[in-house]
Amino acid sequence: MERAFAVGGAWRDPEIDDSILETVLTDLGARLDAEPEARIGLGMTPIARGTSPRVRRVLRWAWALLGLSPVAAAPERRPLPGSLELIQRARREVASGALGARDPRLTVLAAAALAWTAPEGELTRARELLRRASRHVVEIGDDRWLSLEHGALESTALLAMAEVATGARSRAFRSLSTLRRWEEHGNPTSGSTRALARAAARHLVRGRPPGSAVVTVDGVRREVAIERGVARIDAPALSHAGRHVIEVSVPRGAPLFVDARARFRVPWARASEERGPFALSLEGEVVGLDETSELQVVVRNRSPRTIRQPIIEVELPTGAELSAARARQMGVRWTRSSTFLTLHLPPMRPGNERTLPLPLRWSVAGRLRGLGVSGRAEDRPAAVTTLPPRVLEIEEVSR
Repeated sequence: MERAFAVGGAWRDPEIDDSILETVLTDLGARLDAEPEARIGLGMTPIARGTSPRVRRVLRWAWALLGLSPVAAAPERRPLPGSLELIQRARREVASGALGARDPRLTVLAAAALAWTAPEGELTRARELLRRASRHVVEIGDDRWLSLEHGALESTALLAMAEVATGARSRAFRSLSTLRRWEEHGNPTSGSTRALARAAARHLVRGRPPGSAVVTVDGVRREVAIERGVARIDAPALSHAGRHVIEVSVPRGAPLFVDARARFRVPWARASEERGPFALSLEGEVVGLDETSELQVVVRNRSPRTIRQPIIEVELPTGAELSAARARQMGVRWTRSSTFLTLHLPPMRPGNERTLPLPLRWSVAGRLRGLGVSGRAEDRPAAVTTLPPRVLEIEEVSR
């Protein structure tokens, strides 16, 4: 199906001759009628054994149709009537074959392909497929994704594509935001998932993304530059007790995701007012000077609910070093201040346990105090589990 995406990518390129695209389109039509390949889709994913010939046929036509969506959006760019004939046939194949499908992955793929190639006003079939796929959609807090045993991330990106093209912009934004947070938490996403998500995001923004945002905190207005899709400000007013009002706006009605946080430091000896959701332990060897520790932070969700955004903080003593290369061994998104290492874990179901390596290197020998650990859920900051700091003996190692 890479030929369909190649045609779609080259459709607006004036340096590509019409005769080349016409040849590729003719070859593509012949291949779509032939026996399906072992791999399919933008990421050339293997087709599961036992997939029926009918489903295989709909899969290859749906992926081809999605790849040709730039052609459907601007058919006037090329005098190639065969391109529209192929798209119209693909729409018939997908529309007739997808309605009887039971696999939600095929359902959202077909919905996206039909929605992105629909003539004006012809979105009824795509919306019906989305309605059928909705029974597989999970929503927890701000997160929204398609719950599947395999291919959940790519299918969630396809879900967002179908939603934004059928006018369900707020739902599409939530699905895309979920994918973004998943990746920020250190989880891998495939190149095909990122490509599909970017396509949906461009459709969602409608034109050039805004370069600045207006943020008003308790009546004080500030204009902030947006860099790489993010604008950040410090707002000391939020640290004061009482009710606060935050307003954020951008030009051209672009979608927004707003996050406001206030941080307070509390003595380790002070008990949390609420029982924390995690069981925490710090295991392994500290080792000696200029060596990398074999420490591990073990986190278990002992609460009866899924923790959507677990946050673990580790107090780092003097001389504790953590390079970017070693930090990647932890497998989660992390940030570091002068004294704390903050780990952002992916969602944890009740009873789930995760072991995080803590590959610290010691540049100072002697008697140190640190490695206190705290754990909390992002949405319930008052309920904190803590492990108090300990005294560490970092010895010089003879060579």
